[in-house]
Parts: sequence; structure tokens; C-alpha cells
Amino acid sequence: MGIRTLAVSGAAVAVVALVAIRSLPGDPASPPATPVATTDAALPPTMGQVASDDDTTAASLPIPSHLRGVAVDGGVDVDRNGSLIVNRKLKNLFHHMIGMAEGDPARLSGVRESLKTWLLEQATPATAQDEVMAAFDRYMTYLEAASHVQLPSQSPGDLERVYQTLALLRRQHLGQVMAEGFFAEQEALDRYTVEQRRVLADDTLSPDERKQRLDALAQQLPESLARPLAQTRKISQLAQDTESLRASGASQEAIDRLRTERFGPEAAERFRALDQQQAQWKQRLVSYQAERDAIRADSSLAPEAQARAIDELVARRFSGTEVLRVRGLGNH
Repeated sequence: MGIRTLAVSGAAVAVVALVAIRSLPGDPASPPATPVATTDAALPPTMGQVASDDDTTAASLPIPSHLRGVAVDGGVDVDRNGSLIVNRKLKNLFHHMIGMAEGDPARLSGVRESLKTWLLEQATPATAQDEVMAAFDRYMTYLEAASHVQLPSQSPGDLERVYQTLALLRRQHLGQVMAEGFFAEQEALDRYTVEQRRVLADDTLSPDERKQRLDALAQQLPESLARPLAQTRKISQLAQDTESLRASGASQEAIDRLRTERFGPEAAERFRALDQQQAQWKQRLVSYQAERDAIRADSSLAPEAQARAIDELVARRFSGTEVLRVRGLGNH
């Protein structure tokens, strides 16, 4: 089947991630009833993002004005008849358009029109344009349904039930072809995650047996997932080793040397910048929480007035995706 690429994939920008929260060994447990559908666009960046530096290809978006001149992640592929091919590139394009709205309701309302205009600018065949817009509408319906799915705990049983629920919702709202085109790799990773948690929770295994089973699970993943997973495990191990160094009183120079040995000098610089961003973010959170708690402790304010005051405080202290992050952390 002939494929004509209508856009060039780039680095992900702000992405709506429909995955349950996954913590590698050593990560803190998530709070009860964690919403599964979250907006993964909050600052600061993760360690995984600073360990690599992808280039993007700029493409001009016609509307709205705040999208002009940004790099487009994703695209549309069509077959020789001009019909849409449903794949990850299309999903990435949807994520890009949604993410660029930065959680702003005013911008979200224009996402569909922005996508339609972008398709026209790319000279997308008429048949494929209609198919893309229909797929986008189905995807938005799925996102809404998935946003109500909650993860009670990080136990393998709860993870498996949530992943099964999401898989059913995908096929219900997207259909089998679109669900597999968008989520085949994600669902393979979900299955891996469940089995990984079972191995980690098995107290009958020795450390060597546990490592062997985890390695065997990783080998079952497709190559497209195995490489990122290996990188993730390296980063997770670096995070644990970094914390151990800090706990032992090691200097920043020693930590920088470790990071340089593992990922090179440029990544070490990015890790250090990330440390500073995270420290600043924590300071902002602590300051906000103190003011929020003072509002809650003010008995002269009715509950409704307290809620309004806290909303105003959030609006003053945070912007865009930061607001979503504060709410996602249960700090609202």
C-alpha cells in the first residue's frame, strides 16, 4: 500500500496521556483513586526528557495565532486512494493539537477548527480530511470517557482491571482498527506493567530470580518498546543512585560525575538544570500550600467563599498546565 506522508513527526509537546500512573521500583506510591486520564504537560520536565534531546521540524499552523511557527508532532498518512491510514502519527497529531491548548477552555473550543484548517493547509485529500475529523471526534469522546476511569491503587489486580476497562472503552468508542492503530504498543506496555508489578510483589523470589524474570518480561516487548524501557530503567537507576549519594552527603560535583559517566556531559548539565527547576517548583508549592491552609483555617469564611478564594489563589500563583498539575497532585 502506497503511503504519502503529509507531515513530519517531531518531538512531543504537550500530550494528553491515557495511561495509568506507572512507578518504577523506588518511585512513591500514588494516592488512592488516581484519575487515569491526565494531562502530562506539567513543568518541570522529567529525567527522561533531559536524558535525550530530539530535534523537531518546524511547520506553520494557520490558526489560532498562538500556534503559528511551532513544530508539529505527528501527521496524516494516506493510501494510494487518498484514504486515511490510522496509526500513531495521527494520534500524535491529535495530542499535539489538544496539548497546544494548554488546558485553556477558550483554546480547547477551537482545537477542532484548528485541526481542520491545518489539514487544508497540508493539502490533505478530501476523503482523508473527513476521515481525520471523524476520527478526532471519536477520540475526543474516548478521552472524555477515559477521564472518569480511576486507579484505586498500584496493585497488579487494580492495574489490570483499569487497563482492561480502557481497552474496552477504546474499542467501544474508536473501533477495533483505530484502537489498535493508536494503542497497540500502549497495551503491550500495559500488559508488561501488570506482570512487572506481580514479579516485584512476589516476596518468594530472590533478588537474582526477580531480576531474571524482569529481564525475561522485557525481552517479550517489541523493539519499539524495549529500547525506551531500557533507557527508562537506566534513568530510574540513576535517580536511585543519585539519592543514595545525596543521603551519604556527597557533593554536587560527585553527583555530576556520576551523571556524566552514565549519560554524558550534556545530559549531566540538563539534569542539573532539572534539579534547579524542581527545587523552585517545590518552593512555589510550599508557599501556595501555606496560603491555601490559611484560607481553610479562616472560620470567618463560608465553605463557598473558601473555595473561591483558593481558586483565585491558584489563578494568581500558577498558569496554564501548572494549574492542572496542582490539581492533579491533590493540592487544590
